[in-house]
Amino acid sequence: MNRLLFAGFRCFLLVAGISVWIFLAEDAPLRFGAVAAPQEPSVWYMISGYFITVVGVFLGSVFRELHELKKLKKKTLDNPVLFIKNVTLSIDLWMGLCAAPLVYALLLKNLGGGGMAGLFTIALENGFCCTLMASQFINAGDNTNSLPQIHD
Repeated sequence: MNRLLFAGFRCFLLVAGISVWIFLAEDAPLRFGAVAAPQEPSVWYMISGYFITVVGVFLGSVFRELHELKKLKKKTLDNPVLFIKNVTLSIDLWMGLCAAPLVYALLLKNLGGGGMAGLFTIALENGFCCTLMASQFINAGDNTNSLPQIHD
């Protein structure tokens, strides 16, 4: 079962990689970031951006779980299916999912134009750090969890 799951995952990564390569290898010049043509906010633009934010939340939770395993001196995953199940049940993921609408709303409010590629990049990044951003909002008045201040 695990071999079949890994084979399916590898096929997915292969198809996704080829699709992105074909998109980037088009004849038309692609413009990213500040030089991207501004996109009119549409329903597709907003839904796809939020979806990418949620993907970022999931990837951030996976990364933090892997980091915890690395602290425990683990070199490999014994059971990847159990690992993904634990990630989907983790408090970190659910906190990020609860904070995702707020973080995405702030992203849309502060994103001045730009294209779909810029939105996807920033949404993925913000989703990855969504739990940390939400913690900053919640602990804004509490100095016990803030970083130490450097005094001259």
